[in-house]
Amino acid sequence: MTTSGLFNPELMDHDEVRGMLIDYQELLIGYKMRYWCYNSPVDNGDDLVEDIVEVISEKEIIDTYYPTWYNSMVKKFGKDHVDATYCKADCIDDWVVVNWAWESTDE
Repeated sequence: MTTSGLFNPELMDHDEVRGMLIDYQELLIGYKMRYWCYNSPVDNGDDLVEDIVEVISEKEIIDTYYPTWYNSMVKKFGKDHVDATYCKADCIDDWVVVNWAWESTDE
């Protein structure tokens, strides 16, 4: 298989190429995955709600929240502006604020 068969930017859309470049950049600089904690309300059935602490990785945030976040940003600001101005780190920052999350200090 040729290199162009493995990675051919001409056959990929802008978001795919950009996402791959971000992933490779993180890999090359020895990026350490960060984890975030947030309170998740649980109804115990007695009209009482308890909060449990959930932990989620940055990758899980990107996998679950990024498509919705990106589409909302494009709708509000336009694709060209979003692609030129924002990245996945901005998505994570927004998710942290919306969910009142805090970074996990556990290793």
